[in-house]
Amino acid sequence: MNLPLSRCNLVCYGSEDNNVFRLPSGIGTFTKWRMFESTEPHLKLKYQEDIKSLSQLPTLFVTECFPDSKINKPAFLSRIEDVHEDGDEVVFRFQHINDQLTSQRVFDCGFFHHKTAERYRTHWAVKEGDLLEKALGFLGTFPTPKRPIFFSSTDWPLPILDHVAVMMPFEKEFDATFATIRSTCEHLEVSALRVDEIYGPNRIIDDIFRTITQSKLVIADLTGRNPNVLYESGLAHAQNRDVIIITQDHKDVPFNLKQYRFLKYLPNEEGLHDLKGKLTKSIQAALSGR
Repeated sequence: MNLPLSRCNLVCYGSEDNNVFRLPSGIGTFTKWRMFESTEPHLKLKYQEDIKSLSQLPTLFVTECFPDSKINKPAFLSRIEDVHEDGDEVVFRFQHINDQLTSQRVFDCGFFHHKTAERYRTHWAVKEGDLLEKALGFLGTFPTPKRPIFFSSTDWPLPILDHVAVMMPFEKEFDATFATIRSTCEHLEVSALRVDEIYGPNRIIDDIFRTITQSKLVIADLTGRNPNVLYESGLAHAQNRDVIIITQDHKDVPFNLKQYRFLKYLPNEEGLHDLKGKLTKSIQAALSGR
């Protein structure tokens, strides 16, 4: 699946001190009331109603720059995902896919009027036309990451959905823990999905990989050092998913994962109540990008 060159996000910031210019990947934010300025009405209507689908478009991050400026301002061609509203802001994940461009190169490519106010106005626009081709000087398709060879589905890349992936042993003794996780997620208006609840003709590894890759974040219960859960935790980290680790025994957290915070809990009524409070804070922090 290739992303269209005929449409892209143009995200213009007033300062190059923003995360999107300082880091190769990470969490970005944008003021919601500056969204869809300089955007054609039919595009504005489409993406206002489905803001998550902005992640389907290539994105140009540019810094404000005045015409005839002699100071090069940074710009990047990037991929974004997990676009969502959080109060007065739009939050997203970004990953740059090219060497640094300049805002001058973007705004002087012939797509814009030379004196257009778009170049010195902080805003997020959806542009339709040959902006990418003119600014970057290439033809063809927007590059997408290669599908992992062990994943048999032809759908790639996979869109981010609204669930939290839960990786834990399937034994009955963990049912109360999963019920606590599920009720916590429901309170935060996200769903909790455990792979054993998926029924279909796919290979199990495909279901696991899809569940992780399409999740907002992952919760992994490492109690008992279950080898499947450890493997799934590794998949989640490889897909750049935030992983909230929980366990009944700190000794079950492998050395390489002890650098991450984990939530220890007791599998009784009081312990699960305490886990719910800790999970609530951890999930809120992960979803807000903190």
